[in-house]
Amino acid sequence: MRVLRKETKVIKKETKFMKAVGAAILGNTFFGLSFLFSKVALVRLEPFVLLAVRFITAFMILNLILLTGKVKISLKGKPLGKILLLGMVQPVLYYTFENYGIRSTSTAFAGTLLAVVPVITLFAGVIFRKEIPSRLQLFGSVVSLAGVAVISIAQKEGSTEIKGIIFLFCAVISSVAYNLLMRDTADFFTSFERTYVMIAFGSVFFASFALFQSGGASLAEILSPLQQPYVWGSIFYLAAFSSVGAFFLLNYAFSCLSLAQASIFTNIVTVVSISAGVMFLGESFTILQFVGSAAVLTGVYFSNRTAGVENQ
Repeated sequence: MRVLRKETKVIKKETKFMKAVGAAILGNTFFGLSFLFSKVALVRLEPFVLLAVRFITAFMILNLILLTGKVKISLKGKPLGKILLLGMVQPVLYYTFENYGIRSTSTAFAGTLLAVVPVITLFAGVIFRKEIPSRLQLFGSVVSLAGVAVISIAQKEGSTEIKGIIFLFCAVISSVAYNLLMRDTADFFTSFERTYVMIAFGSVFFASFALFQSGGASLAEILSPLQQPYVWGSIFYLAAFSSVGAFFLLNYAFSCLSLAQASIFTNIVTVVSISAGVMFLGESFTILQFVGSAAVLTGVYFSNRTAGVENQ
């Protein structure tokens, strides 16, 4: 009987781990494809206008889900400070720093610097959460980082300014803080509650910033590009899949996986974005990009290889 209970417990843990891995892969795949849809929408929309419409639409979708009665939000008696800080860090601070950073740096530099997030998160987990990574997790993180660096080198373009470096560094810190806060809030808030607060913060901030940045233009002028049907197609994907879906899936993944395991999956975004560009936009695919993509996936594999054993 004891053996049966032990085996059942192991199976449940293994199933939970596999669900979390699946959520991390799917969530980051949604993010990877977002570059394709953003590129289409940005032909007509300003960056912060796109972010505003994207997060407002996502917030409407979340409220429609609430109206079904299948999920509920209860924040009473919970540490609101942490979840409010989570919403401020991601998406508000991260997207703001990333947008301005990428604008003032080369693609190669931006891609490489943002790829250090999993490595820094791994060490942050040791300092703040006492999560000691295995040698395979360290090896996997380094290999994955090297893969993104190779991919970035293969995409040489643009110049790098000091202000861009500062903005990207702030984006990296914001992303690491987001990873830590997701783990800290997982014990008190559901994945839906965290996603709801994050989307709410994004919709309010980006809408306000878009109006401020418009320089007094009327709302009709700002939103006139939305008359194009293909723009709404992109916005729907970005809102429903790359915001609601991706954030929910990643919030769930970080609830079940260690920081080292969950954060390494973010580098899949680079591989997915390259694949989407090749398949749908006819972009070139070089040997260096192939080698880099293989290294990223190898790093992800090694970082999670021991998890099944650890869960048993």
